[in-house]
Amino acid sequence: MQLESAKYLEDIRQASQTVVEATAGRTLTDYLGDKLLRLAVERCFEIIGEALRLLDERDHETASKITDFLPRSRRCCAGRQATIASRRLCRNSA
Repeated sequence: MQLESAKYLEDIRQASQTVVEATAGRTLTDYLGDKLLRLAVERCFEIIGEALRLLDERDHETASKITDFLPRSRRCCAGRQATIASRRLCRNSA
């Protein structure tokens, strides 16, 4: 694995951890009522998406080992997808 790939994976790990910590003990109602929380979680999903995209471009072999990675053709409207994903996360953690 390339050093640059390790950096992207660390960005993904840190952003994921931030989402878990920020949403711990929160309900969907809490999430929807807290604009700063929504912005933070959505930004983390954007970071994850961008890191995955760059990893795929620069080290496809490593990126292909991430089983939940969506192919480029299925990626669209990152902000909308982040909102949907974060709502699911809050719903599942409640």
